[in-house]
Amino acid sequence: MRRFAVLALWACALGSVAAQSRKEFDSAAYYKKWLEQDVIYIITDEEMAVFKSLTTDEERDQFIEQFWLRRDKTPETAENEYKIEHYRRILYANEKFTAGIPGWKTDRGRIYIMFGPPDRYMSQPQGGSYVRERKEGGGLTSVAPFERWEYRHIDGIGDDVELEFVDDKGGGLYELTFDNQRKDDLLQLGFMGPTLDEIEAYEKLGVKRKQDRVAGRRYAGDLSGDYRNTAGFETHKDAPFQKLQLSAMLNKPPEIRFKDLEAVIGARVSYSAIPLRYDAGYVRISDRQVMVPVTLEIPNSALTFKSRYGIRTAKVQVYGQATTLARRRVAVFEDEIARDFSEDDYESGLRSSSLFQKQLVLAPGLYKLEVVVKDLSSGHMTLLEQRLEVPDIPDEQLALSSIILARSIEKPENPKETLFTFGSLKVVPKVDAAFRQNEEMGFYFQVYGLQVDPSTAKPKARVEFAITPRGKEPAAWRNASDLLMAFGTHATVARIGSLSAFQPGDYDLKIRVTDLISGREVSGGRAFSILNPLP
Repeated sequence: MRRFAVLALWACALGSVAAQSRKEFDSAAYYKKWLEQDVIYIITDEEMAVFKSLTTDEERDQFIEQFWLRRDKTPETAENEYKIEHYRRILYANEKFTAGIPGWKTDRGRIYIMFGPPDRYMSQPQGGSYVRERKEGGGLTSVAPFERWEYRHIDGIGDDVELEFVDDKGGGLYELTFDNQRKDDLLQLGFMGPTLDEIEAYEKLGVKRKQDRVAGRRYAGDLSGDYRNTAGFETHKDAPFQKLQLSAMLNKPPEIRFKDLEAVIGARVSYSAIPLRYDAGYVRISDRQVMVPVTLEIPNSALTFKSRYGIRTAKVQVYGQATTLARRRVAVFEDEIARDFSEDDYESGLRSSSLFQKQLVLAPGLYKLEVVVKDLSSGHMTLLEQRLEVPDIPDEQLALSSIILARSIEKPENPKETLFTFGSLKVVPKVDAAFRQNEEMGFYFQVYGLQVDPSTAKPKARVEFAITPRGKEPAAWRNASDLLMAFGTHATVARIGSLSAFQPGDYDLKIRVTDLISGREVSGGRAFSILNPLP
């Protein structure tokens, strides 16, 4: 059986919530944060000047909507992939690069948010012994922790872009540098860690003037002083003026592609011919942006398969939208997915199901979610209508995200993969919350509003969980504090384990987190069932 390729596309949120929810938050703070945090790296000077000149919230909402529409690179689709990818990168940066300051503020976070993951990545997180590349002069030295990111191409900048981040001050705060020698711990220590050219100059000329390497900043073909008889090592793109030009280009917002947008018209249906299971969660991005993963599970037995060349195939179209109570559409998505089985695997495949997921980015508030699913072979359609109440979680409040029950939790094989991805983990949900006794069950959640110890710049928290029969209080809690992955004031907890010790029945998963610095406590839970193993 070929594995089902679940197409997880992120849908765009095209505005803020309706007027009745504005009074529940400080709109001035919201728009300030949108300008100075959410889009600070991608907004142009002209756009910023226009936004600051607006006088009403309605004008600002319209500006924000048009801001994202102008950047939509595929207007022929209903989704604004640019926006959803932008917020995914912010979430990843905050989890991966936080070091005393939020990850989005760091140099690595800024580059990741603007240009995405590098095509080639090299890291020496502990520093220590390092053999220089020839363009760095060659030779053995000792370096501070550093990372090197290489991009094959960046629009508006060029090809073969190489960036280096150095943690020469300690604390994990890597800084972008355009000096390849900054990571060299032995640069100022006499004749220690010489380049190959310096060794040659010493052997030929009897000089050991390492400072010439810093002061001369030469590249091949432009040698002077004690190095005029040596080969040189810096490439043209490593020359100082080339580095200055690269620095200037990296600080410019990415180019905008102006395109006309087509209207998306959805058809209403009233008959439910395809059974669906539905689940939605809530993961905080900022105080006014929440990621809402919406997952659908479709029984394969409800689909119509056609046979061709020994392969059974079913195709399904999905269209959905989220609207405010005033019927303003703030997110829309559509997709076509396929499910394939070989003839040998077809019968067993009918006993399984297929997953489809969209991850929406919405502001806190109340919404209506409508999803239409159509079987292309049979023409059968169904309409799912659900109420979405996106919670408002302030920065200072100790709180939990939704608890996602998962069939699997793992690191993505491809760092560019966004399928079911939250930060640096791929979490495949179990929509019906029903697990076989011989299966593993995973759970994933985030913690917000943790206090940070000033001496370590890290939070201190105790994480506990319990599995109890439905409606019962825990007799004992299991400590899971070692699962806490902290990123400044928020943290991620992920665990997967066996259910073989539990009898079939209905259960509650209970979570309790205690902030050991502030003394505050927050708890949550999720119901699930354990079924007998399949024969």
